[in-house]
Amino acid sequence: MAKVARAARNASHLRTEVVSADKTITSAETGELYLIDGSSAGNITITLPTAKAGYYFTFVFQKASNAATEVMIDAGSGSKIEGNTIVQAAGGADTKAAHTNQKLVFADATILGSGVSLVCDGTNWLMVGEAIGSAAFGTSFS
Repeated sequence: MAKVARAARNASHLRTEVVSADKTITSAETGELYLIDGSSAGNITITLPTAKAGYYFTFVFQKASNAATEVMIDAGSGSKIEGNTIVQAAGGADTKAAHTNQKLVFADATILGSGVSLVCDGTNWLMVGEAIGSAAFGTSFS
């Protein structure tokens, strides 16, 4: 018999996947946590599935990106990634960066722990996140 006012035990674990090369996400992967390994040289493109209300993903840098690596998240044709993020150049002050583009790029030298969470409203992807070590988020590889 269950005890009243006792918290339920959550037996599930967050699904994770390490991304160190280009990745196209499928709709079946909603809810996944992507750990980005940007330590190798070369840009990484992550393509989101077609927008559908309720889809959500989180992207976190597991390893800092090196000076030759940028990571792009692409919402695909017809969708945008919108929202505000906190950006901090290494050792600098926090700034707010507004974003409303199809693509979101973490510039080179983004450090461990930087990342964004994305939730789809049916048309666009709403984001919240922060990048440390980058001057700002970009919209295309430099």
